[in-house]
Amino acid sequence: MKGLSVNVRKRLRAADGPLDIEVDLRIDAGEHAALFGASGSGKTSVLRMIAGLMAPDEGRIEVDDRIWFDSARGIDLPPHQRRPGLVFQDHALFPHRTALQNILDGISVREGRRERADVLLGRFELGGVANLPPRLLSGGQRQRVALARTLASDPSLLLLDEPLTGLDAALRGRMLEEIATHVESFRGPLLLVSHDMSEVWRLARKVHVIEAGSIRVSGAPAEVFGKGRTSPRLRIPGTVLALEDSEGLVVVTAASGGEIVRAVVSREEAARLKPGDSILLAAKAYETLVFPLDNS
Repeated sequence: MKGLSVNVRKRLRAADGPLDIEVDLRIDAGEHAALFGASGSGKTSVLRMIAGLMAPDEGRIEVDDRIWFDSARGIDLPPHQRRPGLVFQDHALFPHRTALQNILDGISVREGRRERADVLLGRFELGGVANLPPRLLSGGQRQRVALARTLASDPSLLLLDEPLTGLDAALRGRMLEEIATHVESFRGPLLLVSHDMSEVWRLARKVHVIEAGSIRVSGAPAEVFGKGRTSPRLRIPGTVLALEDSEGLVVVTAASGGEIVRAVVSREEAARLKPGDSILLAAKAYETLVFPLDNS
């Protein structure tokens, strides 16, 4: 089977008592999916089990016809043999290494290492900062170095662990677009772990909502978040997720206050907007107003 197959069970001791994780999940090659849930729902534990950082009590994990874990057969590959592409929320760059050296560290083959690193520096627009350490890079540049280093290893699986947690709204929007741009061409299975709707909406084509250790619902983000979660109330600020033409007008889909909000604007107004922009949403009688925010 090409892709990721996870069928695991694990009992954990959580702050509120025992947490029984029972997850049956499949992500096909080239599919970008998300595991969405609140803190304590078990989503990060599932990612850790896939990466080999935590052992399930029982079950099976398989990636591209290779068994990573099988309790019945006594198979449990260590993380260095699984080698998933794992992007942490804190980037996890080596502080004493330059951007170039951090990317080189992700390339396991000996031949052509520098050539491949140069290609990635160009692809991620990092050529001008190749010789700088992480402390001298912007947040976006550090994010790109982390992604470049991860993709340099040609991983069979890409895992994103809440990559934008802790960023303010304006920076989150810009970083979200950078990640989306650079993972778009990844052909293996991608799993995002997040509690943020805007991240899921932008990066995943399918979302699995996990509650109390089990997946409760799965589907496209618009289907899952649109059922009973779209609020008629407009909250500010928001982040643009998508722009869609509709009979001469444009529908703006935005994340705001933990909810999904949709507003109809003219083509002229939409021309000032793009996914990732921070906006203000306001209501005037029955009319929705959308104002771009200055992110500078």
